[in-house]
Amino acid sequence: MDATKGAALIAAAEIGSFTAAARQLGYTQSGITRMVASLESELGFALCIHTKQGVALTENDRRMLLHLREIVRAE
Repeated sequence: MDATKGAALIAAAEIGSFTAAARQLGYTQSGITRMVASLESELGFALCIHTKQGVALTENDRRMLLHLREIVRAE
């Protein structure tokens, strides 16, 4: 698991938007989308739901955030 992908998901989850997370981290929105999709593929389950209001967390995402934060901090 790549810490950069984890940071992208954490930012999107905290801010509630892939676009705003991209601005904050210096990526494009499509870059954040690809990172999160790649992370979901690695883990084998969906982490967030895209809605018109932004990003909603799944139960899996809520559980993973703590672990992802630890991975990002360790990196």
